[in-house]
Amino acid sequence: MIHDAELDDIEELFFRLNNGEPLNAAEKRNAMGGKMCRLIREVAEHKFFKDIIFITNKRYQHYDLAARFLLVEQGIKEGVSPYRDLKKRFLDNLVQADRYRNMGDAELDALKKAVDKQLKALGRVFSKKDPLLKRAGYPQLYYLFVKEMESNYAGERLFSQIKKFLPEFAHDRAESLDLDPDKKSADDKYAYLDEFERLMQQGNDKLSLEKRVNTMKRFFLLRHPETKLRDKRRNFSEEERYAIFIRSGEKCEECGTKFHHFGEFQADHSVQWAHGGGTTLRNARALCQSCNARLGKPIA
Repeated sequence: MIHDAELDDIEELFFRLNNGEPLNAAEKRNAMGGKMCRLIREVAEHKFFKDIIFITNKRYQHYDLAARFLLVEQGIKEGVSPYRDLKKRFLDNLVQADRYRNMGDAELDALKKAVDKQLKALGRVFSKKDPLLKRAGYPQLYYLFVKEMESNYAGERLFSQIKKFLPEFAHDRAESLDLDPDKKSADDKYAYLDEFERLMQQGNDKLSLEKRVNTMKRFFLLRHPETKLRDKRRNFSEEERYAIFIRSGEKCEECGTKFHHFGEFQADHSVQWAHGGGTTLRNARALCQSCNARLGKPIA
């Protein structure tokens, strides 16, 4: 059974099957059916696939990538790790295993929202039909790298810095490939780049993906040593909120509006959490809802 295929897709499949050309893994997976299979097709409709990625959906390549993104987010949801083997048998299991085929609608929706959020972040890093996304081995690597950076690091210009860094890193890799081995020995960075190239040959192996992301982080942080670690504790405790409320004189520290009760104020980071501000009383202020919304500044 073929699900949600265009007429051109059906005609191509019919032609290939009649000429002895077997279906690829993504095409077979799409024919398996089930809730996860439908979710993969829904994710592949995201504008990231339509506008940004350079790879076409010929032979369901978008479905294959969407399945990998979902597998990453499912690993996080299960408390495993964002780093997972993204090879064929693991993608097949995502579609075939009973716990995924019969997943509840609320879980499926949460999983889709997690992928949509990360693809939106990638949309802030990559340009339309970005040449960095020309080959199938790269989208999942960049997905993991941007997720790792956004989860663990903070800064007002983090996304624009990542956007600038990725082509620079690609240039470093190309330069390293052309260098004479004797010249490389004088600089440790080439050892990391050579290892990165070796790991690229291992494809979607879990350890390979993690090591490559770590190498990219190393090069990014060397370029941007001012990058701050994100405070893992984002929210103030009730005791801290009470201290902030009393210290403020029970009024908004921006506009001076008097709070009528404790539940009316919002405890805010003076240096925003997303920009590297710590969750400490020293970096806290009491704001009314309108001032808190107005002063919020997204990561560029």
